[in-house]
Amino acid sequence: MREEMLANMSAVLQSDPSGDGLDVLATAVALEGLTHLSDELTASAQIQASTLLCNLSLILMSVNSSNTEEADLVKEAAGPIIMTASNILTSSSNSSNKREISGVLLNTIDHVQSALLDGTSTGEEPIVYSSPEITVYVNRMEPDQLQSQAVKVQNSTTASFTFPPMQEDLVSGEPVDVRMMSFATNPFSWHEEEPISGTVGSLSLTRNDGSVIPVANLTKEIEIFLPRPDGQQVNSTVLDLRNFSTVAINVTTPNISLVVRLDPSEDITLRLLLGFQYYPKDAHYEAQTQLPHPDVPPEEQYTWVLGPQELAAGVGEYFILVRPVVSAGVDSTNARVSVTSIAAQCKYWDEAEAGWNNHGCRVGPLTNASATQCLCNHLTFFGSSFFVMPNKVDVSRTAELFATFANNPVVVCFVGSLFLAYLIVVVWARRKDIADTAKLKVTMLQDNDPWLSTATCCTSAQGTGGGIHFRTGHCHSAWIGRGERAAPPH
Repeated sequence: MREEMLANMSAVLQSDPSGDGLDVLATAVALEGLTHLSDELTASAQIQASTLLCNLSLILMSVNSSNTEEADLVKEAAGPIIMTASNILTSSSNSSNKREISGVLLNTIDHVQSALLDGTSTGEEPIVYSSPEITVYVNRMEPDQLQSQAVKVQNSTTASFTFPPMQEDLVSGEPVDVRMMSFATNPFSWHEEEPISGTVGSLSLTRNDGSVIPVANLTKEIEIFLPRPDGQQVNSTVLDLRNFSTVAINVTTPNISLVVRLDPSEDITLRLLLGFQYYPKDAHYEAQTQLPHPDVPPEEQYTWVLGPQELAAGVGEYFILVRPVVSAGVDSTNARVSVTSIAAQCKYWDEAEAGWNNHGCRVGPLTNASATQCLCNHLTFFGSSFFVMPNKVDVSRTAELFATFANNPVVVCFVGSLFLAYLIVVVWARRKDIADTAKLKVTMLQDNDPWLSTATCCTSAQGTGGGIHFRTGHCHSAWIGRGERAAPPH
């Protein structure tokens, strides 16, 4: 039924491709309704709907935006077109035709942006459309407004871009059109060689005629934030810096960047050494740095970004030695530091190679569990990969650390006092045991003997004067009678 309705709509559109803004709006609303239940769209319906939507966006570009009423209809029709594209993109995520569908939808959004910019003047507020999968941003600006300009949607989880100071020869004196697209999921998911996760964003600059202004090899980088709406849990390891500690990080993916963020309990200078499958030392390490970094924002001062160059050894276990740098005459510090590591990649879509590449992009120090910061010197589509690498304190170095604890007299005295107290308690307890054993004996209480008894022997009317003896075991009792009557002894 849906396929039949889509076929009829396509036939009508092809028979009269010169529609006005009202016709485009009506068709876009109907198409949005047909694709609302995206899980019910068959593969054939997905292709039909995406093709129809692209043709509709071409008609939208031809609408005369100089007419205020028509310009308003263009803006109104853009909403359902973008929502329909979002529905189709969602339904085609597992389709065998998703490469073809994705390409058609990207062209559709580009056409919509051109139609919106056609009726826009400099100085106006940016035009933004949001849907569950796609966010579209357009703005016409003067060249000098691009300097350090942020392109983002407030209170959203979309990609954001911040321009550096632009080169004077990059843009001429005419207005510049800024086009941004943000996708909640990867529109190039058909390319399965790279594990792109989270938001994918695109930014381009065009002239009034729609021609692209090439932006590449900038001397200063463009800042890009690619959020991960779901976020991921990261693990932190707490180190005691009374001596020095080593964190082991198992890197399982090649060509990544490792963002190591430290949060000390107090302001302290730290020296970090990196080793690959060995414990780093002052004279042997892969990379080293000293924190806090000078002349950077506070949130970057205790962050060390290890790029693919520092991790050139590849996959394996890396060791990071954290050592406090204390003043002369100070042997130790009671500071503690929390260490968090995040592995990430920043990549861009290379249209010529039809694949992801990382040339000209690097991971920034503000990368965290909810967003990747990419610093790139060109413009195109950008994506990121995110990995959580578990940290662990390397307890295998306990013997080595104890071998160096003599350098700290405070630690020596403390450990020595513990051993001395233990020995004193052991000797005292042993002496008390010996003394108690020497005093041990058995004392029989007369009235507690259960075998005591009373015996009276009569030979006549009086008690006998003879001696009577009883023997039972080791007990001996004797009774002596008297000439007169007497009570028996007890």
